[in-house]
Amino acid sequence: MATYAIGDIHGQIEALQTLIRKLNLSKEDHVIFLGDYVGRKSQWLAVLQYVESLKNVCRITKLWGNHEKMLYDHIERFKPRRWPASLLNRFDDCFHGTGGEFLQFEDPEQKYVSKFFKDMQYDILIETIKYSYVLCHALPKDVGYTPDDSIWGRLMQNENLDFTCDVAIDKHTLFHKYAGKIIVHGHTPVLLHYENNSNIAPNRLFKYKIQDVSFIDIDLGAKLFGRYPNANLCALRLEDQTPFYAA
Repeated sequence: MATYAIGDIHGQIEALQTLIRKLNLSKEDHVIFLGDYVGRKSQWLAVLQYVESLKNVCRITKLWGNHEKMLYDHIERFKPRRWPASLLNRFDDCFHGTGGEFLQFEDPEQKYVSKFFKDMQYDILIETIKYSYVLCHALPKDVGYTPDDSIWGRLMQNENLDFTCDVAIDKHTLFHKYAGKIIVHGHTPVLLHYENNSNIAPNRLFKYKIQDVSFIDIDLGAKLFGRYPNANLCALRLEDQTPFYAA
């Protein structure tokens, strides 16, 4: 039995399928998706369908990403009404094409997307023999002042090993409740860490530590496949921290 975390996919169906084949999954395995399944002008509906199909292969857990939550909130907001044509451009602006694509789906496809979101969660705790993890899109749910803050928060270290975050967070919870744990997350492309850390390869996962909390960032910029040579998609096996890469 193995447990895997998979980072931001952003509609890259071929990369996801390649990565999954490398895992050689069985019924006893558990795959946890860290969110951001959807992406700009890409095959994100195929990604949702493929993720759902894996329920026939292994156990899966779907976590919220900020992209899905934005789309879902707007879907729910306008559900009682007919979709006005004026929303098309608005959705394109908000979701870089994802919302506009949703509006053009046939009714069964729209219902499928809405249903996909129904069993999502913000984070999950995983204990292995060697490690204690919390998996999330950006930060654990209770670190944000609201659950949605937790899927937007981007921690960055500077040269003095201080950190910044682009949303308000509960620092006490982060550095006390999660002391000694490993937070596995996506959301922040590894390339952003690479700007201040010349000793890492930008197409590989990034491990770092702030105070007594360890982090593993597995967002390898899959949304840039075809536009950036080091873009990748990563799965991390939690039992022994072995990474697997689509490319």
